[in-house]
Order: sequence, then structure tokens, then C-alpha cells
Amino acid sequence: KGRAASDALFNSAFASYQMQDYDGAEDGFSLLSKRYGKAKIARDARWHLAWMSYLRGDFEAALARWQSLAKEKIGRRQARTDSTARDRLQYWSAMALLRLDREKEAVDIFRELLRDPSIDYYAILSWDRLKAIPGVQLTEAENRLGAKRAVAESELKETIEEETFEAETE
Repeated sequence: KGRAASDALFNSAFASYQMQDYDGAEDGFSLLSKRYGKAKIARDARWHLAWMSYLRGDFEAALARWQSLAKEKIGRRQARTDSTARDRLQYWSAMALLRLDREKEAVDIFRELLRDPSIDYYAILSWDRLKAIPGVQLTEAENRLGAKRAVAESELKETIEEETFEAETE
């Protein structure tokens, strides 16, 4: 009943996931989610259940699971370290909507992510995704914002590469 038990169950389910034994992983993550309810590790298990649904092409189930996760109440402390952050849930929900041919809903979510200045990674992904959808026109502000973020990401990548090279040289 302790943390070691929940960690062992998660690790077992995750190992099944990594070996692409999605049935075994689903059993483990489902048990973990039921047994440990609102614990962070159970929330992570529910994320993986949604992700596996997406990987299997069951976009309806993935969307429902991500939307359910988005509705869960979590504390501030957990929110700071949560791997199921709002932006991640929204982005992948939008991706599932795209796969379900619900483009307008997906585009609305991508645009919302792009407008949120506190979200960088999924905003950049959303900008790239919006540019790739035929017929979707970015507003001037979205183009500026996306370009600005892309430049910032590019500069960050260059800095990381330079520092990595210097560290390797040392």
C-alpha cells in the first residue's frame, strides 16, 4: 500500500509500454489509476492510458481521457511538477481532434495555445501545426508571435549546441 508498491506497479506498466505490450501496460496503468486514485503517479498512469489510445488509433478514447484529465483538480504544488500540464493535454487533445476530422475545434485549441504567453513549447508546436493545416491562415499577430518564438527556440538551440561543443572540448 506504500509508495514502493505504487512505484513498482508504475514501473511494471511502463516497462510493458516500452516493450509495446499495450495490453499489459493498460492493465497495469488501469490498476494503478484505480488503486491510487488522486495520487500524482495515478494521474501519470491516466496520461499513459490516453497516450496508448492515441498510439492505437483510438482517437475518441484518447480525447475523452485527456479531457477527463484536464477536468481533474490538482493542487498548486503538484501543478508545478505535473507531467500532465494543461498545455500538453490541450495540444494532444487538438491532435486527436485533427485525426477525428474535427479541424475547427483543433485549430481553435492550437490558436489558444499560441496566444498564451506563458506556454512556450506547445505554443511553438501549435504554430508549426497551424502552418501545416491546408486552408488555415495565420493572423499577422500569430505570425509575429510564432516567428518570435521560433527565433528564440533557434537561438536557444544554437546556444545549447555551442555549450555542448565547449563542454566536449574541455
